[in-house]
Amino acid sequence: MNKAPLLFTLICFVLYLTLRHFTGEIWISLLVFIPPVGLLITNLALRKNLRYKSWFIRYLGFLLEKKEFTTNSTISTDLLFDKLLEIIQDSEFQLLDADKTSFSLLCGTSVNFWTWGENIYIQLEPGEGSTTHLQFVSTNLFGGSSWNRNTNNYSSFINSLEDSLTI
Repeated sequence: MNKAPLLFTLICFVLYLTLRHFTGEIWISLLVFIPPVGLLITNLALRKNLRYKSWFIRYLGFLLEKKEFTTNSTISTDLLFDKLLEIIQDSEFQLLDADKTSFSLLCGTSVNFWTWGENIYIQLEPGEGSTTHLQFVSTNLFGGSSWNRNTNNYSSFINSLEDSLTI
């Protein structure tokens, strides 16, 4: 579990209480919550585009929990890309963006009472022969703990892939 968001939240709350106590003005002290709310709105606005993958993977890595999984497949990259698009349509994930030229997919889970959603980045890279290297990265959108959703996303996705290949 990443503890940075918890510490960030506690610092904002203590700062809010301190400002409220010393100024007596609730509106001035509420300004403390502008950065976290701004970060949340930015995350929700940028989450649906592959172009901002580095925002979630690198720049906000200390605030978000992410899980990376890699696997290899004997299916060609082109065929596997098309198969993954088909699997995503029939799964609980929503396809947010796809780039056939770089073999990149972005799908996610919806926002609900338990989560702000997770982004799932899938990168396919051709391997030797007709093998394909599949990299799966699941990251939550806001908060330091995914409560095991990132791992569950991978398990669900791989199970869907295996089920679709079984005759």
